Amino acid sequence: MAGAGSTLAEHGDSLDAATRATLARSIETKAREMSELVSNVLDLMRFESGQIRLRCDWQTLDELVESSLRRLEQPLAGYGVS
Repeated sequence: MAGAGSTLAEHGDSLDAATRATLARSIETKAREMSELVSNVLDLMRFESGQIRLRCDWQTLDELVESSLRRLEQPLAGYGVS
């Protein structure tokens, strides 16, 4: 992320549009991944501190898989899932 950002900042004017777009998409993707990671760490901290109580309800496997696929729709967009 830092490398792509510095390349855009230092050499953006001399790069072609496709390269600039690729670098920008790379920054956006990595920023989303970092945001999700930080969110997961904060959730784990809340669980460990007792701030959040887990709901222990029975779920069917179909419901779990469907929910997971919906949540991961964007990261899995380029892959076939069966």
